[in-house]
Amino acid sequence: MKFLKREVPAVPLKDRLIMVNVSLQTFDEIVTQHLALNWFAAQYRNQPEKLQQLQAAQISDLQKSFLNEEGVAWKSVEVLYLNQAIASDKSSLDSQTRKWIAALKQIEINL
Repeated sequence: MKFLKREVPAVPLKDRLIMVNVSLQTFDEIVTQHLALNWFAAQYRNQPEKLQQLQAAQISDLQKSFLNEEGVAWKSVEVLYLNQAIASDKSSLDSQTRKWIAALKQIEINL
């Protein structure tokens, strides 16, 4: 919590979110909700009609998959976001990004 209180205000946001006396569980829920929203936004960035059809339950289900007993299940987030990066159009990526994705593919994930 000490880390969060020190670092979160330093994050450069256009519209700053002020959180006072937020539990770690609530903070984790906020983080995972934004991760789920951002994943869907990136997934359907070229298909706004599909984004509009997105149901709140779909966002909630994805958000819940990012949580476990300890808080944020970062391995689950990593797997989903890594798969999205690998599936994206590689022709538009620069060589450093392609090397980075290739290195990420070599990581073994044991869930």
